[in-house]
Amino acid sequence: MVSIEKIDNKLDIEFIECLKCALHKNTYNKPFLDEKKLFYNAINQGLPAIMVNGINKDLVSKQLYEVFQKHTFSFIHKDLRQQNLIEQLITIFNDINIRFVFLKGTILKPLYDETFMRGMGDIDVLVDRDKLDLIEKTFKKRGFKIYAKSPQHDVYETKDGLLVEVHPTLYSDAHDAYSNFFSNAIDYATFDNNYGRLEPNYELVYLIYHLAKHFRTSGIGLRSLLDISVYINHFEKVIHQKILDSYLEKTNLTTFFNTIMFLNYQYFGYRHYLYEDDFMDQDLFNQITEHLMSSGIHGKGTDFNFMAPRVAIEEKPNRIKIFFRLLFPKFYQMKSMYPVLKKWPILLPFMYIYRIIKKIFSKRSRKATKELIVAKQAANTMAGMFDKIGLR
Repeated sequence: MVSIEKIDNKLDIEFIECLKCALHKNTYNKPFLDEKKLFYNAINQGLPAIMVNGINKDLVSKQLYEVFQKHTFSFIHKDLRQQNLIEQLITIFNDINIRFVFLKGTILKPLYDETFMRGMGDIDVLVDRDKLDLIEKTFKKRGFKIYAKSPQHDVYETKDGLLVEVHPTLYSDAHDAYSNFFSNAIDYATFDNNYGRLEPNYELVYLIYHLAKHFRTSGIGLRSLLDISVYINHFEKVIHQKILDSYLEKTNLTTFFNTIMFLNYQYFGYRHYLYEDDFMDQDLFNQITEHLMSSGIHGKGTDFNFMAPRVAIEEKPNRIKIFFRLLFPKFYQMKSMYPVLKKWPILLPFMYIYRIIKKIFSKRSRKATKELIVAKQAANTMAGMFDKIGLR
C-alpha cells in the first residue's frame, strides 16, 4: 500500500504533510528538519501563500515565519494588479466586440479560498485567430508591448510588467495528437455577450493536457496537481463521467488523468469519485514525488535538469536533433516569431542567424544547451516513469 511516510526524502514528507494541513485548515505541529529547505520548496512549488497557513509560528524561527508572510504579501500585491488587468481586458474585448475565453490561472484563482493563494505568471485568453491583428492594434494603443510571438500565442507586456498571452488555439504543434480535439475549442464555450466559459468536462481535459504538455517538455510541481482537485471540487456536480471518459480516451490521457487523481489523494487527501485504488506501487510513487519536488513549476527548480524530459519523451532520443529543433524552428513557427518573414520570406536565413546570436547571449539558452548535454542519464530514468503514467 502506497504511503507518504515511505517516501525516501524526509524533507519532502514534512513539506507535503504541512501543505496538507494548510489545505484542510489545520496546523502542522512539528518542528521542521530544515527551515531553509522548507521555504525553498514552498517557493519552488509556488505555494508560500498556502503553506503559511499550516505553519505553527511557535515552532519555527521568527525569520522563517516573517519571510513566508513577506512572500504572501507579494502574492496579494500581484494578485490585485492582475485582477485589475483582467477587468481591463474584459472592457477592451467588449469595446472591440471580440469574443474571448479566459484560461488556466485566471479561471482557477477564484476557485481557491482567496485568489492570491494561487499564483499566476500571466493571463491567458483564447480568441478567434482572425482577430489577432485587431487585438495587436488595440493593445498597442493601450500601451501594451509585444513581448513574444509564436504559433501558439502572442504575448504582450503591460506598462507595469504584467504579461498577457493571447491564444488562437489550445494545443501546441509539438503535440499533433491533440490537434483535432482542441482545434475548435472556442466552440465548446458558452457566451454571455462576448465573455465565454469553456464547458467544464472539456475544460478539465484541457487542464490535464496542459499538465501533460509541461510534464513532457519541462516539468510540473505540486501546485499544478492541486489545481485539478480544486477544479473538480468546484465543478464535480456538472462533470459527467461518461463525457469525461470519452474526452480522455480521444486525447489518450486516461492513464495520466488517473495518475493525477491518485497523487491528489495521496498528497492532499482529496478523494474524488474518479479515483482508482492501488493505481501504482511505492517505487513509482517515490520516483514521481522526487520528480515533482525537484522540478517545481514548469521545471524551474534549481536542481532540476529541465531538458531531460524533452530527451526522455523521445522513443529514440537524439540530443543533437533536439538541439537543432530548438535552434531552427520550422518556417511557419519562424513567421509567427518574426512577422517580417510573412512579407519577406527570403530573409529566413538572416533571421536564423539573428536567432542564433540572440540565443548565445541568453542566459536561459546557454543553460538549456548545458542541460541538454548532460540530460541522458536523467532522461533514461524518466523514460520508464513516462511510460507507466501514460505520457510516452
